[in-house]
Amino acid sequence: MGYIKGIDISNNNGAIDFCVVRADEVEYVYLKATEGKTFQDSKIEGFYNGAKNYGLKTGAYHFLVGTSSPEEQAENFCKKIKDCEWKLIPMLDIETEFEGLCDYVVRFINAFKELSPMELGIYTYTGF
Repeated sequence: MGYIKGIDISNNNGAIDFCVVRADEVEYVYLKATEGKTFQDSKIEGFYNGAKNYGLKTGAYHFLVGTSSPEEQAENFCKKIKDCEWKLIPMLDIETEFEGLCDYVVRFINAFKELSPMELGIYTYTGF
């Protein structure tokens, strides 16, 4: 059985040449949409359009932090992604451990469910 090649990107990646990405047989791109209760990635619109222009499936993710309520973070995420046509489910990116993390995750999921009809996935890195 094979695998599907994908990447995640954010404003931290600088310019992305989606022609090169597609030529490298990447099929999907997850775009950072938000972090915390106020940060919205300024490059998401350009990345979204660039990825779609090359036939890449797109999805959005929210980077969870412990410095603001999960409900406010879910609201920030929903506001940012609601007007796009996503081919992949939105993701909650969990990479930082902090006090009450499990409670935050549950609260974020519950708040997201109240705000959006979309399914929500969770992703992190292998050593987390």
